[in-house]
Amino acid sequence: MDKRILLEATPGQQRLAVIEDRTLVEMYVYRTPSASRVGRIVLGRVQNLVPGINAAFVDIGDERNAYLSAQDCLKPNGKPAGAEAKIDACLRPGQEILVQVIKEPGGMKGCRISMRPTLPGRMCVLKPGDPGVAISRKI
Repeated sequence: MDKRILLEATPGQQRLAVIEDRTLVEMYVYRTPSASRVGRIVLGRVQNLVPGINAAFVDIGDERNAYLSAQDCLKPNGKPAGAEAKIDACLRPGQEILVQVIKEPGGMKGCRISMRPTLPGRMCVLKPGDPGVAISRKI
């Protein structure tokens, strides 16, 4: 009787199979939870601007380029761009920018990112560049 245990590990899961006389007897699959990208702050490089949708696509090291809306940009002077901002006025292709992931990738789309980072703590959230103090409704 020939009995073998086969192991295979790939990013995201591990598989174990028990084989007796060339027949699969048992198989186990262990999935490892993937770490969330939301909140991660990274240095990205602007790949291209799309004025038609008023957005940019930024390479942050993932499979797909991340999506950056003009509303989530900062002007060259460091102030928030606002709703009426044009992407051409905020960024240029090849520019390196510091961004924060605000939404996980889904389907065929990449992450959604923002140039306006937030740093959450236990009792407060730091929003660099935002004027004033705001109180959470959840308190």
